Amino acid sequence: MSSIIVPIGYSGSSCGYCGGDGQRSEKEENYSYGFWAVQMACEDYRQLIDSGWRRSGGYIYNPDRSRTCCPQYTIKLDAAAFKPQRSLRQELHRFNRWIRFGGDLQGGDTAAATTTPTAAPKDKHKGKNKTFDLLECVKESQHDNHANHNLEVSLERAGYTDEKFELFKAYQVSIHHETISEQRKDSFKRFLVDGPLKYSPITYKHGRPVSMPSHYGQYHHVYRVDGKLIAMGVLDILPECVSSVYLMYHPGYQSLNLGKISALFEVALALEMRNAGAGAVDLYMGYYIHDCVKMKYKATYQPSYLLDAESNTFYPFTQAAAILDKHKNASFERGVSIKVDGGSTPGETHSVTDSDDGSYSEDDDNLPSPPPAGFLNPRALPKQLLNQIKILDNRSMRLLTYFTLPHSYRSQVDDLVAALGDKSPNFVILIT
Repeated sequence: MSSIIVPIGYSGSSCGYCGGDGQRSEKEENYSYGFWAVQMACEDYRQLIDSGWRRSGGYIYNPDRSRTCCPQYTIKLDAAAFKPQRSLRQELHRFNRWIRFGGDLQGGDTAAATTTPTAAPKDKHKGKNKTFDLLECVKESQHDNHANHNLEVSLERAGYTDEKFELFKAYQVSIHHETISEQRKDSFKRFLVDGPLKYSPITYKHGRPVSMPSHYGQYHHVYRVDGKLIAMGVLDILPECVSSVYLMYHPGYQSLNLGKISALFEVALALEMRNAGAGAVDLYMGYYIHDCVKMKYKATYQPSYLLDAESNTFYPFTQAAAILDKHKNASFERGVSIKVDGGSTPGETHSVTDSDDGSYSEDDDNLPSPPPAGFLNPRALPKQLLNQIKILDNRSMRLLTYFTLPHSYRSQVDDLVAALGDKSPNFVILIT
């Protein structure tokens, strides 16, 4: 199956990380390049993630880590080597105790809670000689027929239900302080339900456990307590990758720290896929921003790695973090700042060059000069690479080569090829 994409361009926006509490920044200083995916093979998207890209619905973007105010670095957790900190183990034990024995939710959903027993049975995981087993611990409360609450955690293909939309509205209003009028069904579908990934079979060398996904693609990781949907994670299951896209939970259960709990369940999912022979599956936890308080929790899941913006190589978190302590916009490979102070500023166009074909137009969404870290120079693309580019004309439905492409499209295609680099031949570029 061919991955078909439409170039969008370079853009700037206000930042949701460095503004006040729950507010966006006043200035437009968050920059990225993006394209729209009509359809995307899961293997192609996995390769994009390993190059710093990420999707929001069908929009796939890569931040300009040379210029953006809060540079975002892809973070990957080594699931096989993961050893949860004591605080994370305690959170999971506390969650299991609430499921098994009940108790108040500290101002949460009191209708769903019961009084904690005066003499709860001793937690079987405690003790000096007991080794913590994550897989055993996440399954403990799901298979306890005598538990106070019935916990069901399941993986299902991404799809819309009114129940999910109601959870999303409650989460956005209570946790992100949005208004109820801002919550639209079509936006929810576009953001967290619809997507470009095409399902493809997963090979399990040791047989597929019934709880594991049969195909790569877009999934909802749903958490139900006594039949009520209390949380939902949005996941992309890709070759050797569980990519965490988004999590929402019911505000009444906020005291259960479901963000931390769901991350542990996602690590367990990656481990189970590994154990069943689906490859060296790791958990990709999205982007990490070093000086953002909202992101600090990701640093507690170790050993993890941050992706270098220039070389697209993963570096151990401790090594990368030490460099980020000194340089906000950093190259982990060279240990220096990559912040761009000179050159054209974001939002400006390419200057007209002395190229033979004069291919650059005066569009506002062109890449700035110099290009973002890790991007090729759109004005000096290798001809060998351009010879491999596949282009589809949406009007005539004819396949074109780069050199038969009308000059009016050259600028946007050049920017897209510069952004994708040597992965460009994997895609069919749709021009409209």
